[in-house]
Amino acid sequence: MDNTDELNKLTDQLFGDLPLDAPQADFTTRVLSKISTSKNLSIIYEPLIPKQVFVILILLAVFFIPYLFSLDVGTDAGYFSLLMDKVAIWVSAWSINIEFSPSLGYMAIMVMVSVQTFLLKRYVERRLV
Repeated sequence: MDNTDELNKLTDQLFGDLPLDAPQADFTTRVLSKISTSKNLSIIYEPLIPKQVFVILILLAVFFIPYLFSLDVGTDAGYFSLLMDKVAIWVSAWSINIEFSPSLGYMAIMVMVSVQTFLLKRYVERRLV
């Protein structure tokens, strides 16, 4: 009790000479006008897939289609099976044979789920604000 009285006296001495602050007379009007103008902002459309991704996909298709026609079709197999055979050979030549434990796979799945949950939560929070 004694300590509280001393603190009250000290604060009265420090702040006793200062005038009280009050907002300007048109404060509410200015705040409401800013709120009403912010609601009139137009929403800018941004596509989910950027133009660069479409350009890359088109370039890949342009280079991939001639490759399909250059395949040797002398066998009974079609283009797709020949292409998959060549892709399998390419992947096996460049890949490293690493075996992962099942627990590492489960951990990777949990990390992916956690990241997606975080991103979806952030997206929903932004949409609600």
